[in-house]
Amino acid sequence: MSFITLEDFTGSVEVIVFPDLYQRQEDLFQVDRLLIINGKTDLKEEEEVKVLAESAIPLPKQPKQLFLKIRPQHNIGFLFDLKRVLSEEEGTIPVYLFFEKERKMVLLEEKFWAAEDPRIMRRLEKLLGSNSVNIRQLAT
Repeated sequence: MSFITLEDFTGSVEVIVFPDLYQRQEDLFQVDRLLIINGKTDLKEEEEVKVLAESAIPLPKQPKQLFLKIRPQHNIGFLFDLKRVLSEEEGTIPVYLFFEKERKMVLLEEKFWAAEDPRIMRRLEKLLGSNSVNIRQLAT
């Protein structure tokens, strides 16, 4: 059994990691590693709250977003082609469509989120045209 401390800007909490989880994902439990811990809280009288870890997943250090510019000449058929390209490989990067003429931004459903794959990015650039595909890293 391992005892770790998770901290954020609001405080800290002790997390109890049982041996099976620790052995399966030992590489995740490192100093300054960003994690999402799922578990149950353990609250006993006159003790601090503890979390009994059930799972852990890494949080990307710098989350990204993909912005795709949709120009006035793009039609409905084009949008079907775009969704087909995006759905070929499951990804974790949120995709925003910016409709240039209407000056509106739309977040696509999660099933169309992009994978950071150079081949996909090249196909999107070919489909949309130059300067229409932009990946941005969010500040953390």
